[in-house]
Amino acid sequence: GLCGRAQGTPVIALCGKLSFTPEQRKAIGLKAGRVDLLAKVPKLRVEEQLQERPGSGTDLYFTSPKSARSKRTVTFTRTAALALAGLVAGKGRDEVVFVTTTGLMVRTRNFRRVWLKAIARAGLEGLRVHDLRHTHAAILLSAGHSITAVSRRLGHSSVAVPDLIYGHLRVDHDEGLLAAIDAALPSLDLLEVETELGLAASLAA
Repeated sequence: GLCGRAQGTPVIALCGKLSFTPEQRKAIGLKAGRVDLLAKVPKLRVEEQLQERPGSGTDLYFTSPKSARSKRTVTFTRTAALALAGLVAGKGRDEVVFVTTTGLMVRTRNFRRVWLKAIARAGLEGLRVHDLRHTHAAILLSAGHSITAVSRRLGHSSVAVPDLIYGHLRVDHDEGLLAAIDAALPSLDLLEVETELGLAASLAA
């Protein structure tokens, strides 16, 4: 599957572990000061994204994400933290985490070249960066995590968005819900129920 083949390709594997990373502009605009690798649960803060002014060729600038919910704290695994450690080490708070081999900011065309090589090496030709965001959500929802929690993690503007896209992946919890109702409500005497319903019917006649 996708996850298995991605493990041998660092670029794809890291993108898959960081739910925000498939949002390319936020990833390449991530500043070292926004990453906390020493927290009990490693995390980063999404506060800005890097934009490339169309037609300028050289003009890169930071801007706020498109919605308030896009600004968020994202936790990630220890393995992802180890991968990020070398990229963050020695950098000032305002320096970006991801740079080119020559230390420059990553442009869309630069990233695309690396991405195409990575997916070819993994035998995943045609895979889009955004597909990993969908995979990340699908894994969490299939494991039974709530649509609300996943929505917040991905920075969706509304729970309705992931519910529409991923709703079919949610684990069916009906049995658990019904068991909770049975446990919370007193047991029913069917004879009493029938008698009461019969009385109500006669009064209504």
